[in-house]
Amino acid sequence: MDAATEIRFDGWTLCRATGELSKDGRRLRLQRRPLRVLLELIEHPGEVITRERLIALLWPKGVVDYDTSLNTAVYKLRCALGDVGAQPRYIETLPRLGYRWVLSEGPSAPIAQADAADQTANPHVPQEDAGTRAPRTRRRGLLLATGVAAIAVVCVALVSWMWLREPLPSVAPAAPPPAAASEDLVGRARYFLQRRDRGDFERAERYLVEAVALRPDDAGAWAALASSLWLQFRADGADGDRVLPRMRAAVAQALALQPDQPEALLRLAMDRHCQGDEAGARRLVERAADKGKRDTLFLTFSASMAAASRDYERAIELERRAIAAAPLGMVYRNQLVFWLEGAGRYPEAHLELERMRELRAPAQLTDTSELRLRLLEGMPERALTLADELPDPPVRAAYRAMALHSLGRHDDARAELQAATPLAQSNDWPLLAEAYAHLGEIAAARQLIAARSKGRCSGKNSVELRSRFLAPLEIGPAGR
Repeated sequence: MDAATEIRFDGWTLCRATGELSKDGRRLRLQRRPLRVLLELIEHPGEVITRERLIALLWPKGVVDYDTSLNTAVYKLRCALGDVGAQPRYIETLPRLGYRWVLSEGPSAPIAQADAADQTANPHVPQEDAGTRAPRTRRRGLLLATGVAAIAVVCVALVSWMWLREPLPSVAPAAPPPAAASEDLVGRARYFLQRRDRGDFERAERYLVEAVALRPDDAGAWAALASSLWLQFRADGADGDRVLPRMRAAVAQALALQPDQPEALLRLAMDRHCQGDEAGARRLVERAADKGKRDTLFLTFSASMAAASRDYERAIELERRAIAAAPLGMVYRNQLVFWLEGAGRYPEAHLELERMRELRAPAQLTDTSELRLRLLEGMPERALTLADELPDPPVRAAYRAMALHSLGRHDDARAELQAATPLAQSNDWPLLAEAYAHLGEIAAARQLIAARSKGRCSGKNSVELRSRFLAPLEIGPAGR
């Protein structure tokens, strides 16, 4: 379509230059990002505009702050248009894919104005008088036109001055219905589930509890709630007696609403695996595979299963597919770094770390991953410098022990290893096992792994137990 300054659709008038949107006397001004989303959608009616395309349009440098993220931009646009019902009038959401403009009536540019002056001669003027009267008539017409134009200019200037002095009335959008509000809450929660900074799983849980209260029939929200609770247990070391019953209840609710919900099936499979029910876990994974082969959680789960068998090339392939489906998911990118590390593809791992930094991944993910790579690359001096910057004392001591050992400072390394022993009772115990193995204390590493793997799910299926530091132990863990 052309670059007209105004676009009209369904009674709305949109000014491209200012973002002013008006209809039936209502006027409001769209912010920059909702405006760009609207323009992209209405300029391609009926076409699926992918999330990746919109992200590239809104954030060309690849840096996204969640408070101004795509979900928020689309949500604000929906509220402005009043398009927040169960059946969208303008913007259709295609989950995990993108959006589509579905208004049957196409947008139109403004109608061109008619010419002010009529250039046709007056047929009623006698031909013989035309020559004598033409100069005077032209002079009168010119004077009249000049006067009218001057008056018009003054009037336009006065009206414009008065309009500019009058503040643009702000129209508060109506409160969204439960479905739209729940969708926004779930979007926020999934961001935190993928970012995985300190406290993010608890933040996600709070959003999801509110989401299912608004919309208790949303199986996806219940499954996401189950994930937030599971990850508190698995990744943060939360008390299983506190979070696992609630996780199982959320899974049951999701599957009651949608029996083939892939995320819920996978979380239940992981729980069954932790309880020693391997056959039950496999059956659940097979059920999830029927519907979830393109699901990001299923892809990353399958990548972990491949890495458990030391098939790092397959793990890398699957994790890249998960990233293609969710390019802002830091957890998928971080696991890709692990698989590249396991495959010995260190330059590619460094490139992925740079991408994570561009996307503002938590420093605890990128710095620790770089430290591990430097140790594996035989750069202990750089690794020691990075270790000194870690905030947690036992974690810092474990990595310092590994770096000092590589530097040949064995007495200093043992002293640091002693300072790292509190990790044995924390959720970071696999790091202590790595440190034992790196310093050649294989028996201590085996003993720690055996003790922590017994009767608890945080044992052999930890990502760290697939690391190259523990390869000499020949451990064969199950998937994460």
